[in-house]
Amino acid sequence: ALKAKLGSVVPLRSPDEWRAALRLSAELPVVCDFTAEWCGPCQTIAPSFARLCAQHARRALFVKVDVDELVVGGPRRDGDSSVELFVAR
Repeated sequence: ALKAKLGSVVPLRSPDEWRAALRLSAELPVVCDFTAEWCGPCQTIAPSFARLCAQHARRALFVKVDVDELVVGGPRRDGDSSVELFVAR
C-alpha cells in the first residue's frame, strides 16, 4: 500500500504503518521527516521535503512522523524546542 503512494509525502500514524515503511526500506530508500506542529524548524523544512519527494518520486518513499502522534524512538524530553535528527543506514 505504501509503494502506491510514491510521489507524495505519506504521514505515518500507527506502529503498523511504521513497520510497513521499515519493511519497504529493503526495496527502496525511505526518507523520514520527524516533525511536530510546535517545531518551528520542522515547519520550515516541510516545503523543501515535499519538493525532494516530487523530484525523487519513483526512487524513494518519503514519509513523515509527527512525534506527538507516533513514538518510534525513545520518549521525548520535556522542554525540547526542536525535533532531533538521526540517520539510519
